[in-house]
Amino acid sequence: MALLFSGLATLTALAGEPSVIPDADLAFKADSIVVARIGSLSASPQETGGAAALWIEHTLKGKLRAGRDIIWLPRKELPGAQLENKLWLLCLSQRGDGTWHIQSGGREPLKIDSVDSPKVAELAKAAGAFGAAPEAEAPSAAEFSMWIRKAAKGSQQTRREASARLLAAGDAARTELLSALSSDEREVANVARTLLPLTGGGPAVNKLRLVFEPANLELQPGDLRNIVVHFANLDADDMKFVLGQSAWGETVEAAAVYRVRALKGAGTEEPRTPQLFSAVLPQGYGKPRADGASSLPLVRVAPGLSTLPVAIRIELEKATEDGKEIRRLKFPHGSISVPGPGRYGMRVTFECPGPRPDQQRLIDANYWGGGRLISNEITLVIK
Repeated sequence: MALLFSGLATLTALAGEPSVIPDADLAFKADSIVVARIGSLSASPQETGGAAALWIEHTLKGKLRAGRDIIWLPRKELPGAQLENKLWLLCLSQRGDGTWHIQSGGREPLKIDSVDSPKVAELAKAAGAFGAAPEAEAPSAAEFSMWIRKAAKGSQQTRREASARLLAAGDAARTELLSALSSDEREVANVARTLLPLTGGGPAVNKLRLVFEPANLELQPGDLRNIVVHFANLDADDMKFVLGQSAWGETVEAAAVYRVRALKGAGTEEPRTPQLFSAVLPQGYGKPRADGASSLPLVRVAPGLSTLPVAIRIELEKATEDGKEIRRLKFPHGSISVPGPGRYGMRVTFECPGPRPDQQRLIDANYWGGGRLISNEITLVIK
């Protein structure tokens, strides 16, 4: 019954080299056309040959969001699936029960080298202008003020709807909520205190977002500090999600990756191509144990309209690599090496497919639907 997830899994692909792309009619009928990677495989449910989770990398048509959504597909539609670092161009349809399926027109799914492949442009032309809907314009200050008052003084249903509208507006509502903190009306100030912690993070996926703090952190070699990843639940009901697995402990790293980039510093110029540094994980991290024992999912609960904070201990050390002095950020599982002192930006990404479609009882128990979360960026000043 364990939920399967792998934000750090080796990416999966299909066997075979198809020669032609689906025709225009297939592209027109597809609910979504995407470039995707397979990031997780499951042997269950056995009656369908198992399931595969697709990480959406680029969307040509439909509502699936690149860099944010993960969907499950029947593994029997992916013959010869194996662990490889490949991209696939897929036409998908969604059934009434919410499940996704590959539409191939009798052809094998198309393997491509990158999202810049001419085959992607060709299929996009065949599909027409059916991309994701543009982001709505931010509401006015007057609208925000009205929603804040409704969230403070309306009926129970009205308060829920107004709170949902404020949170759906994302960081656009943050300024008005900050102003409402100093309101003389206790109910208005209370609403601002409740909702503000749910803003300021990365994009929400299935009503869950990551808020990373502190906004600024200064580190010298030898320093030990805590950073906090808040799992912010934008829904009024409590939300369950898988935070890690028993083999690796209850840490965000069990299903997350940290990324650091070089920032412009005093007296320096912004590099044309920012340097990116990713966490290096211990050998065998997150992989099945050799004795075949299964790891159990570590399930946590984020209260409705609240956050679940997870503290992560980091240490900065001075080290030498290839004869050069560097700085190394050490986490409970893994580390990130940077060239030396300077200003850096850091984000955390959390990726989880969530419950498979066959795990309806788990979904009914209000598990998070899954997806790819990316936090806001915090600034590190490394000495």
